[in-house]
Amino acid sequence: MDTGSLAIHAMPREDWPAAAAICTESLGPREATAEAATPPWSAGDAARRPYWRLAARSAGEKA
Repeated sequence: MDTGSLAIHAMPREDWPAAAAICTESLGPREATAEAATPPWSAGDAARRPYWRLAARSAGEKA
């Protein structure tokens, strides 16, 4: 991946399935989250400020 072309933006709801998969994968080793389980979008959306929900794209694709 060319990190020079990453674009960071607010994560829209349609990106949640991919983000949830990453969150779920990290739960076992507790590498990237303190969550005990992957929350549904509605719970995560309500509990976090919009500027904490970020996504990255590289050449228009999720990164």
